[in-house]
Amino acid sequence: VLWLGNVAFAASGSGEVGPRDAAAREALEHAAPLLGVDVATLTKSLTHRTISTGLGERITSPLAAEECAATRDALARALYARGFDHLVLLLNQCIAPGGPSSASIGILDIYGFEVFESNSFEQLCINFA
Repeated sequence: VLWLGNVAFAASGSGEVGPRDAAAREALEHAAPLLGVDVATLTKSLTHRTISTGLGERITSPLAAEECAATRDALARALYARGFDHLVLLLNQCIAPGGPSSASIGILDIYGFEVFESNSFEQLCINFA
């Protein structure tokens, strides 16, 4: 996911948007196999929007550089959120493998000790910072 943060976009002379420079292309080359896709698929997913109509038709249109960056950020947030949810699930299974337990994990921050029924990755980052 961190490799995605190194991907910057710019329009070429022909107006087509793609990786801004060699460093951005290299970041895509590292991120793609980690995500289980090829570089071309990841690049197209970040630089194009596909809309499915009610008739089964798919319309693909290119994005502007700013929209590509927003798409990259949304993908990174989704990956972090799913990773965090999976980590919480695994921790909960380890804490209470046989059912309800009195064991819990909380976060101590400058505002006190917090225990939430459902927490998010963003809350962890706020408390961690």
